[in-house]
Parts: sequence; structure tokens; C-alpha cells
Amino acid sequence: MYSMELNLTHIVFDDKLKQLFRNTHTDKSDILEGFHINNLDMVGLSLNQQTLLEWFQLNIQHINFSRNTKTLSKPDYFALFCGLVVDFEGINSWVDVLEQFDNVTFVSTKVGGCVVVDTSGSEIPSNTMNCCCGKCIKNTYTLSCEKTQRKLVIGSQCITKVSIVNPVVDKKLNLEMKKQKEIQSNRQCIDCKNFVIDKKKPEYVKRCMGCYIAYQKQQSDNARHCGDCGKCNIPVSSPAYIKLCKKCYYTKKHF
Repeated sequence: MYSMELNLTHIVFDDKLKQLFRNTHTDKSDILEGFHINNLDMVGLSLNQQTLLEWFQLNIQHINFSRNTKTLSKPDYFALFCGLVVDFEGINSWVDVLEQFDNVTFVSTKVGGCVVVDTSGSEIPSNTMNCCCGKCIKNTYTLSCEKTQRKLVIGSQCITKVSIVNPVVDKKLNLEMKKQKEIQSNRQCIDCKNFVIDKKKPEYVKRCMGCYIAYQKQQSDNARHCGDCGKCNIPVSSPAYIKLCKKCYYTKKHF
């Protein structure tokens, strides 16, 4: 039983990356023909992936990253290949990429530590099989996209990837989405200006809890306690004989 995990990449999914994918489809169209979903030559597909690994590294200047780097990691390669073989024109983030894949198929396994058997029944040296991330693999799977009629050769680790995530970009995106959600469901605090006051609370609640506590502390530093209601609402500049706040004073005076 494999545990599911995220594929963390620092590649930014943007128009620059889409242009690299377009260039790859144009300049390496002969290689991409081997990625067709009906291709049974797993070794050939694996070798084609290796060729494109080098192509991506040579074109690293056409990739934007969310951190400083001069090389591509295995999670980066997995993300690039997945983005390359899906309908990348119709998506705007890494999160949408894996959703386009339809099937994961077990193809072959290592036999006696030296060979694998592909779907045609032929034996192949095990060291010739590599996942699209670049890792040498024992067990071979294919990841297929029916929409584009293309597939990838992957190993037993990459089949556990449930989503592709850029932790820096997605964190900013999640924060922005959270902010928009707060604006829609909450009122704005008059002090910190954040939308954190639940709209279900009474209209007289103008401050969030943190700002209210800070406000009360400030008031207590500049005021004395009322002898009746106990609130810090008697200005310290008032004469010492004034023991009640205005509200309590007028309430007692009229009753």
C-alpha cells in the first residue's frame, strides 16, 4: 500500500512555461510522437523522456522559479512532463494538471534483479527504464491523458503523487483566496482594517477581539473605573469626586 503525497516544485506555472511547452511540441514533435497513448514501446518512451530531460535543462532560462536555482530537481521534471502532455493551454495552475490524467496502468516489473518484461513480452535490461522524473525504476507504470492521447512512463514513487504544488505560489494564492473569503463573510475592524468580524455579530461590535482588548487597555490607562458599571470610562482629568460615568450618573439622577 502506497501513501499519497504532494509533488513539490518551485517552477512557476505561467505564460512563459506554456511557451516552453509550445516550443517543445514544435521543436521535438518527432520525439513526442512516441508519447502516444497506444505506443507499447515502453523502453523507447523511457528513452524519449530522457532526451526531453536534457532538453528542459538546456532551456532552464525559459522557466520562472519561486526561488533561486540553476538546476531542475526530480519533482520539477515530473511537473514539467505532466504539464507537457496534458492540455496545458486550458489550465492556469499546477493544481489542475494531474486532474487531466485518467488512468494509471501497471506495465512491468523487475525479474531476478536484471530484467523487466514489457507489454509485448520481451525482456529488457532493467537499467534502461527510467521514470519521467529521471529516476531509474524497477516497477513500470503509465500515466495516461485521454484528452491529448499521450502518456508517460513513471515509477512506483511518482504514482503516489496526488497533486503538483508550488508551495510559495500556492501559499500566496491561498492567502489571497482566504482574504477574499473573509471580505465576503465578515465586517471590517475599525482599527486593524482586517475583515475578521463575523457579520452575524451585532452591529455595535466594531472591533475584532484583539483590537478590542488593546482598546480596553488603552482606555484603562487614560480613564478611571465607574463606581457603578465598572467600566473604564471616567477620564483621568475629571475631578476625584466624580465616581460615576455620565451614563450611570444620568440614569441614577432620573430614577
